[in-house]
Amino acid sequence: MAKIVRFCLMSLGTILGVWGLLLFVIGVREGSRPRGRLGRNALVKHVFDQRDKARLYVRVMTLNSFKPESFDPFLQLAAGEDVSAGRFSAYIPYYERVREYAPKDPGGRIFLGFCYARAQRGDEALSVLREAAQKQPGFFWASYNLALLYFQNAQYALAQKFFRQALQSDPTLTIQTMARSRVYREVLSRATRFSYHVNQALKQAYQTAAKLLVISRRLSLSPRPIDTKAFLRRHRITLRPL
Repeated sequence: MAKIVRFCLMSLGTILGVWGLLLFVIGVREGSRPRGRLGRNALVKHVFDQRDKARLYVRVMTLNSFKPESFDPFLQLAAGEDVSAGRFSAYIPYYERVREYAPKDPGGRIFLGFCYARAQRGDEALSVLREAAQKQPGFFWASYNLALLYFQNAQYALAQKFFRQALQSDPTLTIQTMARSRVYREVLSRATRFSYHVNQALKQAYQTAAKLLVISRRLSLSPRPIDTKAFLRRHRITLRPL
């Protein structure tokens, strides 16, 4: 009798081991849930539900560990104050993880691209903002900042393309997108302290985009190059995520 019990326990252990290995391979190597009959199995579904909850918990904890104490420099810049570029470099690790862990939040890419640009990491800024404009073509800040980077680099044809795309975006949709974004909500939670108003800031940015679209057309036809960075500094025009 003892041999039979021992055999049953060994068999059960083997079966559980195979199941565990199967779930490990499916869950870790592919990162997706099984399909078909296996996917409908209540035990398997429960295991994968717990896995997804654990992953979400780890991501939230990781983001919180990198979360800055304050987002005030973004509002200070939006309010017209002079903010040193170095202050924004400190936000890069946080927004890199937001982009990775919350890819559906457009704010992560906008703020990351902005911080890259302020840190003189132009190629990375262009790459991230191109991704933002591609994934959210109707979101004003994505197209606007990408166009401004192209203008700064004297790539006037591309600047015109994305200034035009920014101007064609619906401001109401942009405001709604900002309201749904965790990234924007974090920053805007202290907006009133800096007298920042979303509608007013967006209206000014639309006006700036319209002016720079016209200027981009003229410069693309002019044989005389200009110092675009000096031009933008003179007119106090800078990249801005909000």
